[in-house]
Amino acid sequence: MSHRPPQQVNSNVSRLGRGYFDAMPNGHGGVPYFGGPIFFAMLFAIFAWLPFGDEGWFAWARVGICTILAAAIGWRIAYYVHMYDADDYGGAYTPPDVYQRASRRYWIAVPFYALVTAAAGFGVLWWRGLLDSVQ
Repeated sequence: MSHRPPQQVNSNVSRLGRGYFDAMPNGHGGVPYFGGPIFFAMLFAIFAWLPFGDEGWFAWARVGICTILAAAIGWRIAYYVHMYDADDYGGAYTPPDVYQRASRRYWIAVPFYALVTAAAGFGVLWWRGLLDSVQ
């Protein structure tokens, strides 16, 4: 039996779930700035430079996965450029009109960023020679 007051017990229990990550000082759950695009870029590089599977259906699957990962890079770049500051602490400290403007810019920019990075990723796959093996 614990001799701590109930509020301490409840605060420790909340650290086991999502509440633990919400307590990070930057308001973004401890995710580093531009962490998402870097993560997806690393996954893209791993799939693009696998030392096997350059023929057949696996090559098609690799091209598809890499194109999706490249588009995800653009999606996360759009977030960090247009929405990151407004989304501190879930937008709790951002005025509603500023948050809405940032959200609108973000949703307008997402398709553009995703298409640009998907095209760049497709170019990397072409340069890598993976598209030659897909035919």
